[in-house]
Amino acid sequence: MQRGAPTFDYVVGLHSAREVVAALEVHSAASSHVDKIVEKKKRTEQFLADHNCVRCRIDRWIWLPTGVVAIRTPIPARIFLADNDIEWPVSHVDLRALADEPPRP
Repeated sequence: MQRGAPTFDYVVGLHSAREVVAALEVHSAASSHVDKIVEKKKRTEQFLADHNCVRCRIDRWIWLPTGVVAIRTPIPARIFLADNDIEWPVSHVDLRALADEPPRP
């Protein structure tokens, strides 16, 4: 991986009813950014693999937009993100509640 290549902004570990690791990407949500977010996820996964983080696993990939979601083709974008295990952009996330939610399939 290229040094300094963009990855997801934050990886947060949470523990409550169960242990959850969430990757958070704080980035504007426009049509042109969907591919960039998927690339950042792939680079994050590669970064973890390159550093022999065999016990590292990300349970949730969450996109937090910095403003309004302005994605012109929401259905194809939603499918593309879902196919890459990235959640549709949400305006906020309660980190405390993530560990209490049931595991996602």
